[in-house]
Amino acid sequence: MTPEKRLADFEYACETIEASLHQLNDYEQLYNINYDELKAEYAGLISDCKNDAEFYYLMKSFLNAIPSVHTALIFPDENAYAQSGGYNSAQQTKSFGVKKQAEHFTSALAEDAYKYSDAKFYLANYMDGKYYFLSDDAAKIIEIDSINGQNPDLFITDIQSIFKIGYDHINSKPFYSAVVFNDKYGEKAAICGHYTDGTEVETELYYSLFASDTISRTANDFENMKFKSGNTPDTDPYHLHIDSENNISYISIGSFSAAAAEELKEKVSLAGQCENVIIDLRGNTGGVSGTEINSLFVPLLTGNISFENTFNFDVNESTEHITPKIADSDSVIKETIEINGNKGAFSEKYYVIGGSETEHNLFVLIDYNTISAGDEAASLVKQYGLGTLIGNNTAGEGRTGSYLTAVLPNSRLVFNYNFGYNYIDENKDNSVCGTAPDIYVQNGIDEYIKKLSQENSLSFESRIKWDNVLIKTLELIKEKQNDQ
Repeated sequence: MTPEKRLADFEYACETIEASLHQLNDYEQLYNINYDELKAEYAGLISDCKNDAEFYYLMKSFLNAIPSVHTALIFPDENAYAQSGGYNSAQQTKSFGVKKQAEHFTSALAEDAYKYSDAKFYLANYMDGKYYFLSDDAAKIIEIDSINGQNPDLFITDIQSIFKIGYDHINSKPFYSAVVFNDKYGEKAAICGHYTDGTEVETELYYSLFASDTISRTANDFENMKFKSGNTPDTDPYHLHIDSENNISYISIGSFSAAAAEELKEKVSLAGQCENVIIDLRGNTGGVSGTEINSLFVPLLTGNISFENTFNFDVNESTEHITPKIADSDSVIKETIEINGNKGAFSEKYYVIGGSETEHNLFVLIDYNTISAGDEAASLVKQYGLGTLIGNNTAGEGRTGSYLTAVLPNSRLVFNYNFGYNYIDENKDNSVCGTAPDIYVQNGIDEYIKKLSQENSLSFESRIKWDNVLIKTLELIKEKQNDQ
């Protein structure tokens, strides 16, 4: 593409976001992100980019710098497009030129990867307010004290990142979950830090958005390194543990997949045999809205309940064609839309027929990796007083319906974007602040070091030896049992 066409695509993305993403000013107040400055920065970078691969990297990074979890560039791949579940995704991803251009960009990215194939990468993980080079050997863990002589937060939140920006409400700061440094390409990063025994260490590395994206897609061990912080649930998407003696069950739910909804419902029903049920939604990536209602709430609730949710949106060319639907299942999902001038209100109502004969004490574990339908489940628990939320704020957007999909006019790259807003939790927008826990607690480096000594560290039996969030939850249950 020509530089003019790349810039035109960028401007189209900005216009789409500005017309629909009501929260841009709210993000600035919390994240200290000035959208106009961000837009000007990326307009300059995209004007100067050398090829289509670099344009892809920059578009991805620009959308990642906007906190909305559903606002993101989709990897140019037919399978990735097919998994996009927005209101208009199927229509948009099948439009003219999308498939052909996806093949072009996939080829361009593969060709560009060779430039950085000789680089060695070093992944810095964010954990409880700090950045670390983690290791399976506790003695080799390095806490980063400064980068180029300044606070690591200043360097890291100022880079163009391959990761979505988040906000840590316990430490009151924006962050990126990880940073991919390398030994050859990009901006120099003079890093000072110290080992766990206090010994100081200095090293010189480099940071490049282009190299980082390539490494994240091609390095064999990147995914293992990325998740070393251990805030995500077991690799088993529905890990279930039942402690009949203490009347406690635990289930970790990695997503609310419609394809596995019945399997999840069966496991939740088994968990419901105990009075005290711990539902671990940390790292829950969402899924099909409504799946969590049928799979989670139906088997655990007694009697009938009606969940209601209304979010607002600005009426424009994209949103005026959204249509409500009615779906029948164990619960009936009814959607209605009201338009008043240039404002719209989208209402969802779930009529839930509870299938449990036992009253439960629910404890839901959440963190900033809990998004979309995972956030919706946590938010409903809080709104209707169904249980206790423990952990850190979710990343939100479970209470603004689904998302919309758009295609850039020249590159035919596809991106999703959030269009709804909902000041549901403590009069704060769901996309900006997520859902807040009742009790704040999260894991840090001390818990990570304890985790290293556990053979199957993400199982319940191991978590009770290192996972501070779960340990705190078990203490709460014991206190309730002693009070009875």
